[in-house]
Amino acid sequence: MARVLIVDDDPNTVEILARAITFYGHQAERAYSGEEALEKISGHPPEIVLLDLMVPGLDGYETLRRLRNIPGLSKLPVIIVTASAKTDLEQRVAAAGATGYLRKPVSLAALAELISRTVEPNGGRGAAPAAT
Repeated sequence: MARVLIVDDDPNTVEILARAITFYGHQAERAYSGEEALEKISGHPPEIVLLDLMVPGLDGYETLRRLRNIPGLSKLPVIIVTASAKTDLEQRVAAAGATGYLRKPVSLAALAELISRTVEPNGGRGAAPAAT
């Protein structure tokens, strides 16, 4: 079972993802801003983070940049979950340090597979490539 932190400002999105994560046997934690996410991650890091790019305060890119500067968390798997349709999204999130990305609306089966592929290969902190 992995602890998954969902970071999104839309409560409906957070709840849908949390229910899916729980259904697939993982523990879902919630944050609704970049600042809240960093606070939770610093206190007790999850095994994986699902991070929306458009969150209030610190956007997803800045949240990810700051997360990567926290000692010991440079390899924490972070999956960007976004509705962005930018053609260069894959390159942008990789350059920012994300492990991969999922476009909204998220396929819940793809989410479950992505979590398994990302977390389980290396005993909970793997960094398997992930882009869907």
